[in-house]
Amino acid sequence: MVIVNLWHGKLLRANSHDESILTISEHASQTHRTLLLHRVIHILAALVFLSLGLYHLLRGIYLEAACAIIIASTFDILQVLTLSKKSAKNVFAVNLHAVTAWIMGMAYIVYASFTASYSGLGYWVVLILCLSFVILLIMAFVKKFKKFWLMQHGYFWLLAIVITSAHIKLIFAM
Repeated sequence: MVIVNLWHGKLLRANSHDESILTISEHASQTHRTLLLHRVIHILAALVFLSLGLYHLLRGIYLEAACAIIIASTFDILQVLTLSKKSAKNVFAVNLHAVTAWIMGMAYIVYASFTASYSGLGYWVVLILCLSFVILLIMAFVKKFKKFWLMQHGYFWLLAIVITSAHIKLIFAM
C-alpha cells in the first residue's frame, strides 16, 4: 500500500498544476503509459494483499480480516482494470470503475479496522478512520470534487499508516 501511495504521489505531483483534474484515477488515465503503470502497480499490490488474505489470515484466527482483504484486493484489481480516461473524467457518473473503487475503499477501511482492533491499536483508531471517511465524502460533495485527489491521497496514507502499524504490532506480539 505504501508503494501504491508513493506512485499516487508521483502522479499527483506531475499533474498538480492542472486544476481540471479532480481524482487520482483521472491523473492516472492521462496517458496510456501512466494508465498501464497504474494498473501494474495496483495489481501487484493487490496480489500481495490477496496472498496475505488467502495464505496467512485464513489459516489463522483472523477470518474477518481475511475476508475484508480478499474483497478489497479483488475490487482493487477490478477498479483499476475498469479505469479509463472516460470513466475517470466524470466523477458524478455511476460507472463500473467508480462503483468498484468505492467498494474497494470501503473494504480496505474494514480491513484496517479489523487489523487495528486485533493489534490493540484501540477503537479510537477505527473511529478516526470512519470519521475521516465520512468527512472525505462530505468534503467531496461540498467542494464538488475539486482537488478531491488531495483528500483521497491523504486518506490513503492514513489507511496505510494504520494497516502498517497494526501489522508491526501483530508481528512483534507473536
